[in-house]
Amino acid sequence: MADVAIISNSPIVLTDEIENTGIIKHNTLKTLAGHGKIVMVVTRDSVLAIMTDKRIVMKNGVCKTL
Repeated sequence: MADVAIISNSPIVLTDEIENTGIIKHNTLKTLAGHGKIVMVVTRDSVLAIMTDKRIVMKNGVCKTL
């Protein structure tokens, strides 16, 4: 996943439920961020969410930025 995202010209990478892919998610996110990519993560994994600089939390259709 990180290889494809790094090779891509896109400045933004969207990951959806990366914790279910069987890859080492923390290393993948660090690799992407280290190559100047904006990484948007959709997750229910609280540890993964805490690793981010900014969070948008959705509950009952309402968004809150943390």
